[in-house]
Amino acid sequence: MLRHTAKIAAIAVSAVLLTTGCSSDGGPGGASSGTTVQVRVLDMSYDPAVVTIKPGDTVEWVWEASLPHDVVSDDDAPMSFASELQTEGSYSQTFDTAGVYGYHCTPHAQMTGEVIVEE
Repeated sequence: MLRHTAKIAAIAVSAVLLTTGCSSDGGPGGASSGTTVQVRVLDMSYDPAVVTIKPGDTVEWVWEASLPHDVVSDDDAPMSFASELQTEGSYSQTFDTAGVYGYHCTPHAQMTGEVIVEE
């Protein structure tokens, strides 16, 4: 009977470990870090203009502008993303794949930025 109870306990522990291991959304090699980095959308600039993050991290752009701006991925970015044209609020994007993601403001071509995702 003791042997049977030990087997059941081992199966239960294995099930818990398996479930925990499967809950990661970070892809092969481990869990995502899940960090959020903020970029301020100011009148005519992003601050900071360049951020470096890890796969699975999120960038949140926060509007502090009187003019309407947006955040739109460059044509050659590894992934497309775009916010609404707005003067307040925020927009978030999670980046799962390493690469350099250039972006810009549609009405203001001089407003540019980069998200660098490094393993």
